[in-house]
Amino acid sequence: MADPVSLALGLAGILTPALHWTRLLVEDLWKISDAPSTLKTLHEDVRSVEAALQSLDSISPPQWEALGAAILEQSKSAIDACTKSCTQFRDDLQRWTRHSNEGSMSTRDRLTLGFVRQNQVKSMSEQL
Repeated sequence: MADPVSLALGLAGILTPALHWTRLLVEDLWKISDAPSTLKTLHEDVRSVEAALQSLDSISPPQWEALGAAILEQSKSAIDACTKSCTQFRDDLQRWTRHSNEGSMSTRDRLTLGFVRQNQVKSMSEQL
């Protein structure tokens, strides 16, 4: 098992990208002004994750070390999974809304998100 100091430093290295991709997804979801209710719920969930990541980012390396290697490993895995989920969902969202303009959603994209992709949106909320 790796020592807590290097784990704490590694955790700091993955928190920054996690916050970055989470913020990008929050912004993308916010831009969809007339989004289906499932997307609005997802937006709230992603904002909650963003707040949790910001809280984790404020923990100092000595505090992480005090929590122990097991907590560090579990946190690192969870943050990494969050980053991957947000990145993948953001890519999917951009593909699913490619027919929409910045301010309004096309009927085609609304149907895609509201009905066809509704399970993927709900799944993302559950993952978070």
